[in-house]
Amino acid sequence: MIPRVPSTKGGVGTSFTGTAAYLLHDENKAKTADRVLWTDTRNIGTDDPELAARLMAATAKDAERLKREHHEAVQSQLPEDERTPYRAYKPSKNHVWHYSLAWSGEHDGPTLTREEMMKAAYSSLRELGADHLQAVIVAHAAETNPHVHVMVNRINPQTGATETPERNAKYKLSDWALGYERERGQILCKQREINAALRAAELPYEQHQAPSRDQLDAEAQVADIVKRDPEAAAIFREAETKADKTLGAETRAMQEKHRDQWAGLSRDHRFRKAMINTEADDAKKLADRDIRKGFIPKFEDMKAAHTEERDAFTEREARLSGKVRNIADALKHAYKTRNEDERGFTSQAFDVLANTGARLEALKRAQGAAERGLNTEMKREIGAAIRDLEASRKDAIHANYERYGQDKADLELRQSGDKAANKAAWSQRDKDRVENWQKFAASVELNQDFESAASVDEEIKQREEGKRRKENEWSSDPNTRSDPRTSNVEAKPSFDKSAAPPRQFYGSDGEDSRDNDPGADQSQGIDPGKGGGRSRKR
Repeated sequence: MIPRVPSTKGGVGTSFTGTAAYLLHDENKAKTADRVLWTDTRNIGTDDPELAARLMAATAKDAERLKREHHEAVQSQLPEDERTPYRAYKPSKNHVWHYSLAWSGEHDGPTLTREEMMKAAYSSLRELGADHLQAVIVAHAAETNPHVHVMVNRINPQTGATETPERNAKYKLSDWALGYERERGQILCKQREINAALRAAELPYEQHQAPSRDQLDAEAQVADIVKRDPEAAAIFREAETKADKTLGAETRAMQEKHRDQWAGLSRDHRFRKAMINTEADDAKKLADRDIRKGFIPKFEDMKAAHTEERDAFTEREARLSGKVRNIADALKHAYKTRNEDERGFTSQAFDVLANTGARLEALKRAQGAAERGLNTEMKREIGAAIRDLEASRKDAIHANYERYGQDKADLELRQSGDKAANKAAWSQRDKDRVENWQKFAASVELNQDFESAASVDEEIKQREEGKRRKENEWSSDPNTRSDPRTSNVEAKPSFDKSAAPPRQFYGSDGEDSRDNDPGADQSQGIDPGKGGGRSRKR
């Protein structure tokens, strides 16, 4: 099992129809679809893959409305003082995410079924936390590596939020593929198992850095030259790999810094929001306490007044004139509280006229109504104060969201600068790598030409040294008469003075007389010249 996530933008794109056109047809934008084995859809409501792609595009286009409706539904479930306004952010256009799962045609091809491929695709979506998102699955026929493509809509169809199943997808899919192979009882990729163990132990490991096309072309161009000096090529490749790793470490440090910056930005936003809510809650409690404290004297005065009224009522009941007044007051109280008694005003009036208890009860009801009125006034003031404080809190939260949006925009601008610089550094690194390979090839070729020329010079020097050595031997030996530069070197025999004198071949002028006298008898060896030549008779 080999999961693949495209290196370009991590598989994230903008066009559902364009991606679907590539997946659902043959290569080179053909209208045929011979390589498509089968298709399937998830969370869309249609089995037609092309219609599903259009529905995914419509969902992505309608993301803002979905987010607003979801926000309103969530806020409606919260208390009014905890609700927050909806804020619209600039929508993203990168809604499409695509990855693939490939099997080994040699090991899995003979027994691989559609059900197995679909099961693997569904399992990978669950591993990525994307099984609730809209997806189109397309299986392609290939003898060497049967595979499926999965196109995912990053927009949640329920909330309208943009989700990120592509985050760390490479490692998640790698771990998932390892588990998949373990379930099948055959580990085809040993290095993946080793890397997973190192990741689990939080230990560093060598990651494969795919060379760029320019680097591959450069290496192909100098391959023949590199083969002449493999040791130097290995050293040079190690140096280039080290440079790549250095820039890769800088890239990872930048990414880690960006993650920390985003985490800090969110942390600061949440902290400010929590402080605003805490301060607002404290202010509400303080306002409630102060207002209630301010009403304590009013309640005490009302209580004293009610006590005096009851005492006066008791005194008046002892006199006829006082009873008349109490009856009149009780009728007024009964009229005011007529809606509180089920018997009605007429029934209450007869009771007031008949007995003292009814009149006293009417007085108590009137005093209770007065207490409730004062309590209502106090709560009204508390409510007004809390509404003002709540409005202030909402303004502060809104300002905090605006600040968060501005800080977010500033951070995105700074990070985009970092990313652009890092991208430029990688681009320059790719160019430098190609140039370095070309320079290396040129240097190897130049060194080999120099060594070849040096070997020729050395051979010439050795031949000349040999010639000088032979000449020195010839000049130091008196018996040597032949030129050492000739091919056949013969030494003349030396003569002993006590022996018979040698035969004289030369004339008095040192030249051969036979060459000077063409009439001489060459066949008999007679030399008639001067200088005592040998005669025929002795």
